[in-house]
Amino acid sequence: ETGSADEQIRFTIKGEGSGTVDIGKQSLTSAYSALNTFVNKFNNAMMLSQDKELLSDAGFVKLLNAIQSSLTDATGEYKQMTRELSNIGITVYTTSVTGSSASKVNISLNKDKFIDAYLKEPSKVLSLLIGDDTKPIDSTKAGAFVRLQDTMSSAVSDYFTSSIKNLESQAKALSYEMANATGELN
Repeated sequence: ETGSADEQIRFTIKGEGSGTVDIGKQSLTSAYSALNTFVNKFNNAMMLSQDKELLSDAGFVKLLNAIQSSLTDATGEYKQMTRELSNIGITVYTTSVTGSSASKVNISLNKDKFIDAYLKEPSKVLSLLIGDDTKPIDSTKAGAFVRLQDTMSSAVSDYFTSSIKNLESQAKALSYEMANATGELN
């Protein structure tokens, strides 16, 4: 019997015999569902990022390339990250974007492969996805999704801070030009 807020598991044995109790599969399926939800949202965001105006912005292209690196660069003992992720049911696709130095990144999941990999080698799966998540993040030791989270929090913030400063500078220059033009009219 299961339940309660502290996730107690209680078994009542009513007789002799043998059987299999599959405790972890349901929670693993729930974890997969959460991962799948994230992947769908990530892929939607990456699709929206292919806007021509955004891709003409060097800062945005740098952000996209940082996202790609967080998912594909080697980490720890894993030198071929995309192959290792594929082995556990997570495929990372990168394709060049026409007319830009950016890459389009897409992720797909294979539920059965992911769950089987986790049941066979949970420490490998956790190492690939999480790795060493000690702050500050060391990208040579952190797993792919920890690096992605770190990239998204720092690079996105950097991008928007830089963009705001750039817009403020452009607004100031425009204001100066307008003042000069107004002065010439008088």
